[in-house]
Amino acid sequence: MPIHILTLASFLAQPAAALPANGAIAAPHGEEQVPIWLILPPGYTGDIPRPLILFFHGRGYGTTAANTNMLKDEFSTFRRKAGDLGYIMAGVATGPNTWMNEIARKRTDAALAYLQANLNVNPDRVYTMGVSMGGGAALTFAKHRPAQVAAVVDFMGATDFARFYHAGFYNESLAGAFGGTVYDARATYDAQSAVVDPEMLKTVPVLIVHGDQDTVIPAWNATLLWEAVQPLNNGSELVLRAGMGHTNEIVMGIEDRILNFLEKHPGLP
Repeated sequence: MPIHILTLASFLAQPAAALPANGAIAAPHGEEQVPIWLILPPGYTGDIPRPLILFFHGRGYGTTAANTNMLKDEFSTFRRKAGDLGYIMAGVATGPNTWMNEIARKRTDAALAYLQANLNVNPDRVYTMGVSMGGGAALTFAKHRPAQVAAVVDFMGATDFARFYHAGFYNESLAGAFGGTVYDARATYDAQSAVVDPEMLKTVPVLIVHGDQDTVIPAWNATLLWEAVQPLNNGSELVLRAGMGHTNEIVMGIEDRILNFLEKHPGLP
């Protein structure tokens, strides 16, 4: 299938039904544009509302719309099966070291508003999903915007940023994103962390997927989150993949389980 690269002007000039099935678009956001890689389901015409997956990339990705884990070969089966079920997928490029900070949340707000204005998106079926930094991003966005997110799929995300920082992971990157070290900006680190004030996720079920041999973002992030959300009794689930490290292969072989999870949570309460 050919890939169509659209300018913002040409995108705005088109009716929703004319959008390409795959393509780089851009959402206006003040003086900048937020890059998005858009994948529409086969046969999309805009006649009925469709569920939307907002996909967030890992650290080091996100310099362009195409620079996203979502387009990696490991996600090919998931992309196909999601499309067959009618899902729109949109990879939002928030920046390579943003960790869903306030800047990234505002970029995501702009991307979501733009997609909802130009596509027939079911507003009750907006899901967030991400890998690595993007897994934490999917959680943080849902924590701050629970009324807009029906469910989350977290692949290998950081869930307690203060502990993550103290353990020596990505200190410079986190300090740059959060406006200082954990000692200078502890409130921000906590506000970003899904395990802090988890009741903010009480209406947002989370599918937590992590490799038990992950040394980049260790699996304790997953188990801490599971312990935090279990008391909410909101339909969250934990999948620890035996023998697996920090890799895009985390999605392979469990595509149906992921989509079944989303289908079990078909709308906001």
